[in-house]
Amino acid sequence: VEFDNDLPIGNHLTVSFQEHIFLAGDPDNPNHLYFSKRFRPESWPTENFIEIGSANDPITALPTIAGLLGVFTRETKYRISGNATSGFTTFEAISHRGTRSPKSAVPSDKGIIFCASDGVFTTNLIGPDTKLSGKIEKLFDRDDQALDQEALDHAEKINFDYAEKISGAFFKGKYFLCYPSGDATEPDKMAVFSF
Repeated sequence: VEFDNDLPIGNHLTVSFQEHIFLAGDPDNPNHLYFSKRFRPESWPTENFIEIGSANDPITALPTIAGLLGVFTRETKYRISGNATSGFTTFEAISHRGTRSPKSAVPSDKGIIFCASDGVFTTNLIGPDTKLSGKIEKLFDRDDQALDQEALDHAEKINFDYAEKISGAFFKGKYFLCYPSGDATEPDKMAVFSF
């Protein structure tokens, strides 16, 4: 008889990885990554968690790619590998760049694509990030300088006060980024990057 089949703690991020369910977003422990028993998504022993970074930098996204679980925080990202038998191992990525936009981090055949405060990037969680957003760089300019209107067709800057509303999708070799612009509080513009 098992006595450690506890219920999961309330979280808002979830992903399936290595036959476990992983959860993050606990308001009391924002840097804890919880995992269920293998093949038992309803069983959550209290000792099944990994502490990622510090509580001052909460987990924001959980994309998976090529046998790795990506754990993004606002400031950086980590990769989780391993399994329940040998243990899960955490490594911080070479490029210390995270995301405040959980819905922007999506897996693709080009790596995980995500929106950071300084642009849109791809990562494989091992090597350095690759920037995709060079042609729309001014949308990410957070100071009060005017945009190059000619280059961006009168586009307004991304409103990073609502960065959690930014979302992305990868479909047929294109990354679609929806974002709030100017004073908008909900996404009202879309940028498309074609590989």
